[in-house]
Amino acid sequence: MKKELLVKIRSHLYFFPKLNQKISKDLFFNPTHIKFKQKFSEIYLEQNILIKMINAQKNADYIRRYFNSQAKREYMGAVKLQNTGINTPDMYGYGFNVNPFQKADSILLMEYIAGESLLSFFQTSTDTIHRKEILKSAAEDLAKMHLNGLHHKDTNLGNIILFKKRLYWIDNDIMELNFSTDDRKHIFNALKRMVGKREYLSNEEISYFIDSYRIDIKSYTQSHSDDTLLQCIKTLNFNELLK
Repeated sequence: MKKELLVKIRSHLYFFPKLNQKISKDLFFNPTHIKFKQKFSEIYLEQNILIKMINAQKNADYIRRYFNSQAKREYMGAVKLQNTGINTPDMYGYGFNVNPFQKADSILLMEYIAGESLLSFFQTSTDTIHRKEILKSAAEDLAKMHLNGLHHKDTNLGNIILFKKRLYWIDNDIMELNFSTDDRKHIFNALKRMVGKREYLSNEEISYFIDSYRIDIKSYTQSHSDDTLLQCIKTLNFNELLK
């Protein structure tokens, strides 16, 4: 990784604490090929690299960008997930706008995964066997995440990409769990968001996803003596997810 690089992008000056040495700044000097437009960001595709340009969402972002910007959180979150064996696009760097008065906040460079979101997959797929295989894989990833004390702040089918039978997690703003009362809520809400699109998932599929998650958790707690984790998961009301 290259360090401490200043790059002017359009009318904004960005400082890059992390940037892959193979990435030329000419690549993102003036991105033009827009791929997605979201409420607080625009994502461009240049030479098979995604460039996510993020705007400030809250007043705190204008200060937080210097030490913990949205781009940095997603970059570091992806690294944490990859270290646990969960697939994400490879991260190539992140930077932040040095001007505290501009809405343009930070920028993230990452690998482009040419697949489809699980939301799109479940909207269109009629292959019941394949649908269950994908649900099982997603449940395994989520269980692995929680077992490693990690929580994805925006867990939903739209933030998982399916490509060549593998799942890739995106928008990886990750927080660490200590399995407190608040963390039980985080875990429950993560599960709830995954099965919330009931127009695309049948009750049988939702039950299958939850059962797959519980099996992975149980297999871990049977071979480890982490009572805090076990008690946290045991107190979850899984039946509420089926309503």
